Amino acid sequence: MGLIHLLVQNKLFILLSLFIYIFLWLTIGILKQSTIPISYQNDFSTSNLYIILEHLSKFNINLLLIDPFLLDYLFIRQLSFQQLQQRLITFGIFNESMQSIHLLLSVTNFSIKISKSFKKPSPDHIFIEYNQQIIHLAVLYEENSYFLVQKTTAQLPIDVKLSYGDTLRVIEP
Repeated sequence: MGLIHLLVQNKLFILLSLFIYIFLWLTIGILKQSTIPISYQNDFSTSNLYIILEHLSKFNINLLLIDPFLLDYLFIRQLSFQQLQQRLITFGIFNESMQSIHLLLSVTNFSIKISKSFKKPSPDHIFIEYNQQIIHLAVLYEENSYFLVQKTTAQLPIDVKLSYGDTLRVIEP
C-alpha cells in the first residue's frame, strides 16, 4: 500500500520524468538520422572539390564554370553548394592557361587523365580525380567567333556523365 500511496503523491514527478525521457529519445533519434546524410554529402563532394580547386588556384589557372548541371543547380534551382552531390564538375579552361597545367602533374595525391585528339599535340580534356570527386577541364580552343570543345578520348567510369566532351561542341562567347 505504501508503494501505491508514494506513486499517487509523486505522479507529477513520474509523468515529467517520462516526458523528458521520451523527448530525449526522440531528439537523439532525429539527430542521428539528420546528421549522417549531411556529413556524407559534405565529405563526398564539397570538401574534395575544395581541395582540387585550391591546388588549381595555386597555379593561377583561370577556370570558367560551364557545367550545365551545376549552373542549373546553383542559379535556377538556387540550392546550396554545400549540399552538392555531383561526382563530376566541368570547367572550361582557355588554351593560354595550358602552360600552368604541367605544374599540376607534380601533385601526387591526384589522379590525372589527359585526353588528346590525334590532330593536336596539346590536351583537349583533363580529368583530375581526388577521393572519387572529378574535376573535368575542357580546353576551349578559339575559332573565328566561337570556342570549340573537342570530343574526349579518355576512358571514364560508367557512372560519369559528361556535359562537354561526349561530342564535338561549340560554345559561343
